[in-house]
Amino acid sequence: WLRHITREEPRVISAIAQIGNPEVDLRLEIDYELGNGLTAKTVGSMCDSGFAADMEVRGSSGRMLVVNPLVPQHGNKIELTVGTESTEEEFTRRPTYSFQLEAFVDAVRNGTRLPTDSADAVKQMKVIDSAYLAAGMRTR
Repeated sequence: WLRHITREEPRVISAIAQIGNPEVDLRLEIDYELGNGLTAKTVGSMCDSGFAADMEVRGSSGRMLVVNPLVPQHGNKIELTVGTESTEEEFTRRPTYSFQLEAFVDAVRNGTRLPTDSADAVKQMKVIDSAYLAAGMRTR
């Protein structure tokens, strides 16, 4: 999400991994540096109890919390807080898979560009490799 939301290529500053067999990252916590002095942190875990797919963006005037954009059919919301004012909005519970399938069909039938491509995948893999190395793991 980080690369697509910020439209920047983040630089991995540090990473901590909980490693399982055979050298699989069960949990990976990564700190990044973005342009203009911005920082970011991601945490991905396959071993923490329960499922959570949340994103929080904090700024000088407030924060935005996005809850469960990956599996919206199980509930989702965006909560925006600016100063002392908060608003909350829930979106469709339509599964993300149906949006992906719709985009694929549109690309095949009409030649519409997909939001990501092989070049984007390579950029994402470079960030993941950097995180693995920072966590003391080997790249894939």
